[in-house]
Amino acid sequence: MMRRTAALLAAAFAFLTLTEIAPARAATAHAVRISGYAFQPAALTVTAGDTVTWTNADQAPHDVTTTSAPVAIHGSRMEKGQSWSYTFTTPGTYAYICSIHPDMKATVIVKAAPAPRTSAAAPRPRYTTVSPAGGGMAMPAAHRSKHRSAAPARTSATVAPSSSPPPTPVAVAAAPAASDTPPERPLRPLLILAGGIAALATLCLLLLAARAELAEPPPR
Repeated sequence: MMRRTAALLAAAFAFLTLTEIAPARAATAHAVRISGYAFQPAALTVTAGDTVTWTNADQAPHDVTTTSAPVAIHGSRMEKGQSWSYTFTTPGTYAYICSIHPDMKATVIVKAAPAPRTSAAAPRPRYTTVSPAGGGMAMPAAHRSKHRSAAPARTSATVAPSSSPPPTPVAVAAAPAASDTPPERPLRPLLILAGGIAALATLCLLLLAARAELAEPPPR
Protein backbone atom coordinates (compact mmCIF):
# COMPACT_ATOMS: atom_id res chain seq x y z
CA MET A 1 0.00 0.00 0.00
CA MET A 2 2.81 2.39 0.91
CA ARG A 3 4.67 1.66 -2.34
CA ARG A 4 1.53 2.28 -4.41
CA THR A 5 0.90 5.64 -2.69
CA ALA A 6 4.51 6.71 -3.20
CA ALA A 7 4.30 5.78 -6.89
CA LEU A 8 1.13 7.88 -7.31
CA LEU A 9 2.79 10.87 -5.64
CA ALA A 10 5.84 10.50 -7.89
CA ALA A 11 3.62 10.35 -10.99
CA ALA A 12 1.78 13.51 -9.94
CA PHE A 13 5.06 15.35 -9.39
CA ALA A 14 6.36 14.22 -12.81
CA PHE A 15 3.18 15.49 -14.48
CA LEU A 16 3.59 18.92 -12.88
CA THR A 17 7.22 18.98 -13.98
CA LEU A 18 6.54 18.11 -17.63
CA THR A 19 3.61 20.48 -18.14
CA GLU A 20 3.08 24.10 -17.44
CA ILE A 21 -0.40 25.58 -17.51
CA ALA A 22 -1.00 28.87 -19.25
CA PRO A 23 -2.56 31.60 -17.06
CA ALA A 24 -6.31 32.11 -17.36
CA ARG A 25 -7.50 34.94 -19.62
CA ALA A 26 -8.61 38.09 -17.79
CA ALA A 27 -12.15 39.36 -18.48
CA THR A 28 -12.49 42.65 -20.39
CA ALA A 29 -14.96 45.46 -19.72
CA HIS A 30 -16.75 47.15 -22.65
CA ALA A 31 -18.83 50.35 -22.69
CA VAL A 32 -21.83 51.31 -24.86
CA ARG A 33 -23.07 54.90 -24.77
CA ILE A 34 -26.72 55.69 -25.45
CA SER A 35 -26.91 59.13 -27.03
CA GLY A 36 -29.13 60.70 -29.67
CA TYR A 37 -31.53 57.74 -29.48
CA ALA A 38 -28.80 55.34 -30.67
CA PHE A 39 -26.46 52.75 -29.19
CA GLN A 40 -22.80 53.67 -29.72
CA PRO A 41 -21.26 51.45 -30.98
CA ALA A 42 -24.15 49.73 -32.71
CA ALA A 43 -22.05 46.55 -33.30
CA LEU A 44 -19.75 45.17 -30.60
CA THR A 45 -17.67 41.96 -30.49
CA VAL A 46 -16.69 40.53 -27.10
CA THR A 47 -15.45 37.25 -25.61
CA ALA A 48 -17.41 35.01 -23.28
CA GLY A 49 -16.80 36.24 -19.74
CA ASP A 50 -16.59 39.93 -20.74
CA THR A 51 -18.92 42.57 -19.25
CA VAL A 52 -20.74 45.27 -21.24
CA THR A 53 -22.00 48.43 -19.52
CA TRP A 54 -24.65 50.66 -21.11
CA THR A 55 -24.85 54.31 -19.99
CA ASN A 56 -27.79 56.56 -20.86
CA ALA A 57 -26.78 60.08 -21.92
CA ASP A 58 -30.23 61.04 -23.32
CA GLN A 59 -32.98 62.90 -21.57
CA ALA A 60 -35.42 60.06 -22.35
CA PRO A 61 -35.26 56.71 -20.54
CA HIS A 62 -33.89 53.63 -22.33
CA ASP A 63 -33.31 49.93 -21.71
CA VAL A 64 -31.69 46.87 -23.32
CA THR A 65 -34.00 44.10 -24.59
CA THR A 66 -32.90 41.25 -26.88
CA THR A 67 -34.96 40.32 -29.94
CA SER A 68 -32.80 37.37 -31.06
CA ALA A 69 -30.16 35.84 -28.79
CA PRO A 70 -28.99 32.52 -27.27
CA VAL A 71 -30.05 33.90 -23.87
CA ALA A 72 -32.91 36.40 -23.47
CA ILE A 73 -31.90 39.69 -21.85
CA HIS A 74 -34.15 42.44 -20.53
CA GLY A 75 -32.21 45.15 -18.74
CA SER A 76 -33.53 47.59 -16.19
CA ARG A 77 -34.87 51.01 -17.18
CA MET A 78 -32.13 53.64 -17.27
CA GLU A 79 -32.81 57.29 -16.70
CA LYS A 80 -30.34 59.97 -17.77
CA GLY A 81 -26.91 59.31 -16.30
CA GLN A 82 -27.76 55.80 -15.14
CA SER A 83 -25.94 52.60 -16.24
CA TRP A 84 -26.71 48.91 -16.51
CA SER A 85 -24.21 46.05 -16.95
CA TYR A 86 -24.40 42.48 -18.17
CA THR A 87 -21.76 39.72 -18.29
CA PHE A 88 -21.99 37.51 -21.38
CA THR A 89 -21.22 33.83 -20.77
CA THR A 90 -22.91 32.10 -23.73
CA PRO A 91 -21.36 32.58 -27.21
CA GLY A 92 -23.62 33.74 -30.03
CA THR A 93 -25.15 36.84 -31.63
CA TYR A 94 -27.29 39.07 -29.42
CA ALA A 95 -29.56 41.43 -31.37
CA TYR A 96 -31.23 43.95 -29.05
CA ILE A 97 -33.34 47.10 -29.05
CA CYS A 98 -34.68 49.65 -26.62
CA SER A 99 -38.18 48.40 -25.78
CA ILE A 100 -39.26 52.01 -25.16
CA HIS A 101 -37.92 53.12 -28.55
CA PRO A 102 -37.94 50.02 -30.86
CA ASP A 103 -36.19 51.94 -33.65
CA MET A 104 -32.97 51.84 -31.59
CA LYS A 105 -31.21 48.63 -32.69
CA ALA A 106 -27.75 47.17 -31.99
CA THR A 107 -25.86 43.87 -31.86
CA VAL A 108 -23.35 42.19 -29.56
CA ILE A 109 -21.37 39.21 -30.93
CA VAL A 110 -19.96 36.94 -28.22
CA LYS A 111 -17.07 34.64 -29.15
CA ALA A 112 -16.07 31.54 -27.19
CA ALA A 113 -13.22 32.00 -24.73
CA PRO A 114 -9.96 30.29 -25.79
CA ALA A 115 -9.12 27.12 -23.92
CA PRO A 116 -6.02 27.23 -21.68
CA ARG A 117 -2.97 25.83 -23.43
CA THR A 118 -0.39 23.50 -21.94
CA SER A 119 3.07 23.11 -23.36
CA ALA A 120 5.15 20.03 -22.68
CA ALA A 121 8.70 20.67 -21.60
CA ALA A 122 11.35 19.64 -24.11
CA PRO A 123 12.75 16.19 -23.25
CA ARG A 124 16.31 16.21 -22.02
CA PRO A 125 18.83 13.98 -23.82
CA ARG A 126 19.62 10.66 -22.24
CA TYR A 127 23.21 10.32 -21.05
CA THR A 128 25.17 7.09 -20.93
CA THR A 129 28.52 6.57 -19.25
CA VAL A 130 31.27 5.66 -21.70
CA SER A 131 34.59 4.30 -20.42
CA PRO A 132 37.37 4.89 -22.99
CA ALA A 133 41.00 4.03 -22.28
CA GLY A 134 41.76 7.46 -20.80
CA GLY A 135 38.86 7.55 -18.31
CA GLY A 136 35.06 7.86 -18.19
CA MET A 137 32.85 10.79 -19.10
CA ALA A 138 29.12 11.39 -19.64
CA MET A 139 28.05 11.43 -23.28
CA PRO A 140 24.56 11.51 -24.90
CA ALA A 141 23.45 8.30 -26.59
CA ALA A 142 23.22 10.07 -29.96
CA HIS A 143 26.76 11.37 -29.63
CA ARG A 144 28.06 7.99 -28.49
CA SER A 145 27.47 6.42 -31.93
CA LYS A 146 29.28 9.33 -33.60
CA HIS A 147 32.14 8.95 -31.14
CA ARG A 148 32.49 5.29 -32.03
CA SER A 149 32.40 5.90 -35.80
CA ALA A 150 34.93 8.72 -35.53
CA ALA A 151 37.40 6.70 -33.44
CA PRO A 152 40.48 5.81 -35.51
CA ALA A 153 40.96 2.16 -36.38
CA ARG A 154 43.65 0.48 -34.33
CA THR A 155 46.45 -1.11 -36.33
CA SER A 156 49.01 -3.53 -35.02
CA ALA A 157 52.65 -2.85 -35.85
CA THR A 158 55.70 -5.02 -35.18
CA VAL A 159 58.24 -3.21 -33.01
CA ALA A 160 61.84 -4.38 -33.11
CA PRO A 161 63.18 -5.27 -29.71
CA SER A 162 65.61 -2.76 -28.24
CA SER A 163 68.48 -3.46 -25.95
CA SER A 164 68.02 -0.23 -24.07
CA PRO A 165 65.65 -0.34 -21.09
CA PRO A 166 62.16 1.07 -21.74
CA PRO A 167 61.62 4.65 -20.65
CA THR A 168 60.00 5.22 -17.32
CA PRO A 169 56.31 6.09 -17.82
CA VAL A 170 55.36 9.53 -16.65
CA ALA A 171 51.92 9.98 -15.11
CA VAL A 172 49.99 12.68 -16.86
CA ALA A 173 46.86 14.00 -15.27
CA ALA A 174 43.95 13.85 -17.65
CA ALA A 175 42.20 17.14 -18.14
CA PRO A 176 38.63 17.04 -16.88
CA ALA A 177 36.23 16.50 -19.75
CA ALA A 178 33.83 19.27 -20.43
CA SER A 179 30.35 18.38 -19.31
CA ASP A 180 27.80 18.03 -22.08
CA THR A 181 24.96 18.35 -19.62
CA PRO A 182 22.82 21.36 -20.60
CA PRO A 183 22.31 24.00 -17.89
CA GLU A 184 19.34 23.24 -15.70
CA ARG A 185 16.34 25.50 -16.14
CA PRO A 186 15.36 27.26 -12.88
CA LEU A 187 12.42 25.57 -11.22
CA ARG A 188 9.19 27.53 -11.16
CA PRO A 189 7.46 28.39 -7.85
CA LEU A 190 4.58 26.01 -8.66
CA LEU A 191 6.98 23.10 -9.21
CA ILE A 192 8.85 23.90 -5.99
CA LEU A 193 5.58 23.96 -4.06
CA ALA A 194 4.42 20.68 -5.64
CA GLY A 195 7.73 19.02 -4.85
CA GLY A 196 7.57 20.16 -1.22
CA ILE A 197 4.02 18.84 -0.83
CA ALA A 198 4.99 15.50 -2.41
CA ALA A 199 8.04 15.16 -0.15
CA LEU A 200 5.99 16.00 2.97
CA ALA A 201 3.29 13.49 2.03
CA THR A 202 5.87 10.75 1.40
CA LEU A 203 7.54 11.46 4.77
CA CYS A 204 4.20 11.22 6.57
CA LEU A 205 3.43 7.89 4.89
CA LEU A 206 6.83 6.49 5.87
CA LEU A 207 6.37 7.60 9.50
CA LEU A 208 2.90 6.01 9.64
CA ALA A 209 4.22 2.75 8.19
CA ALA A 210 7.10 2.64 10.68
CA ARG A 211 4.75 3.35 13.56
CA ALA A 212 2.41 0.56 12.44
CA GLU A 213 5.29 -1.93 12.26
CA LEU A 214 6.45 -0.97 15.78
CA ALA A 215 2.91 -1.34 17.14
CA GLU A 216 2.56 -4.94 15.86
CA PRO A 217 3.21 -7.60 18.60
CA PRO A 218 6.38 -9.65 18.13
CA PRO A 219 5.86 -13.15 16.72
CA ARG A 220 5.82 -15.93 19.26
